[in-house]
Amino acid sequence: MAIKNDKGPGEKAGTYFYNRGLVKSRLDKVKGAIDDYVKALENLGDDEYKYQALFNRGIQYRRMGNLGASIEDLQAACGLKKDKPSAYNNLALSQFENEEFDAAINNYDKAITLCKSAVHYNNRGLAHYHMNDLKAAEADFNEAMNIDPHDPTIYFNRGNVYLNQDPASFERAHEDYEHAISIAPNNAKLWHSKGLAYQGE
Repeated sequence: MAIKNDKGPGEKAGTYFYNRGLVKSRLDKVKGAIDDYVKALENLGDDEYKYQALFNRGIQYRRMGNLGASIEDLQAACGLKKDKPSAYNNLALSQFENEEFDAAINNYDKAITLCKSAVHYNNRGLAHYHMNDLKAAEADFNEAMNIDPHDPTIYFNRGNVYLNQDPASFERAHEDYEHAISIAPNNAKLWHSKGLAYQGE
């Protein structure tokens, strides 16, 4: 989201750098975007503007693979604005990529408290799945489906839960992969997973 340059000289300079950083991020010029967000934060004083710059810089750091810096920025963003589910969700995404699954689940919990979206439940389900808590993962994927029954990724993820249960539920996995394919028939990964479930039957 672009911000208006309606403040004093320093704040105006900050908004110029912020808005240019936003454009660069859309053009996939990640390093340039980060550099502009750094300069923006040196000049911005308004907490809303600082939040936006920290939030966006945190995402760009994740795109670069600098997960430590990403987590630091997104934690600072959450500290400034505790009512933003997208900040907690993105902090959790960076923690998830950094294999900090407990911390990620904690922040997905906060995102869900603020906004019960299919994306948040699906993301938390993936964290539970990677911790081998398949029961909790299945429950989250079920909640995600109740909210958005047309997202093939959720069916794929729940199918993976069924495939990795002990004992595996090949029929239920097959059904979920089949449903995912009916929504996204050109996704080769879904066909491959369906084949694995079929072989196990």
